[in-house]
Amino acid sequence: MHPAAVAISPDGALIVVAMANFNRGQNSGELVVLDAASRATLAVLLKSKSFEIVSAAISPDGSRLAAIDSNGELYMWDITVLTKGAGK
Repeated sequence: MHPAAVAISPDGALIVVAMANFNRGQNSGELVVLDAASRATLAVLLKSKSFEIVSAAISPDGSRLAAIDSNGELYMWDITVLTKGAGK
């Protein structure tokens, strides 16, 4: 799997990586949220064996995460719970 997109929260506490695998027609993807300071995985919010996650963005206030898959499906999360304690 390879990074397709990266987003960093406005406060720099979170890194979100949209992963995609286009290997020989076996499409898969996942959306991983990391603590920027420790690089520890805080959450894997989306994991698929049938589509890639192709884009991710964090809202300017850092409260929402949006991602789009290769089928055009939009996903959104409230990520404020993940930012409590991140980056410390």
